[in-house]
Amino acid sequence: MVGLGYDYYVDRRYHGVGFELLVQSLGPVLRPDNGPNSFFLGGGLAYYPVRPLRLFIQTGTELHLNGNAEVVGRVGMGFRFMFFQLGMQPFFYVQQTSAGQPGWAMAFRFEY
Repeated sequence: MVGLGYDYYVDRRYHGVGFELLVQSLGPVLRPDNGPNSFFLGGGLAYYPVRPLRLFIQTGTELHLNGNAEVVGRVGMGFRFMFFQLGMQPFFYVQQTSAGQPGWAMAFRFEY
């Protein structure tokens, strides 16, 4: 999975909120000939109860290369830590599609 997104983060003294737009390629990245690929296009809201902890909800469309499309809802959390000026955030989410397929993922995101 590889993605590209924009997160607008409003920081307050002890907490913050974020608004994001996201595009992800779901499926094999290094060897795309091993299976079908699909893409997630969506957006979401995040709440930071303490600065490094991110609780988020995302919704969007999962587009498959065979022409099918499904609506997806996700809920998850992550923890951000800084390495010099680069923010790194491991995160976890669970999702449900409009076709009734549950799913989950563990991933890592870089923020600058």
